[in-house]
Amino acid sequence: LVNAATGTGKTIVYLAPVVHHLQKFCPRINRADGTF
Repeated sequence: LVNAATGTGKTIVYLAPVVHHLQKFCPRINRADGTF
């Protein structure tokens, strides 16, 4: 697995694709859409 020092950004590098994937498929809610 990965062997790197603490504070080098391993977690962010791992989570970046996940966050990008979720942002692509979760539509933004606009005020013009009304209530849900």
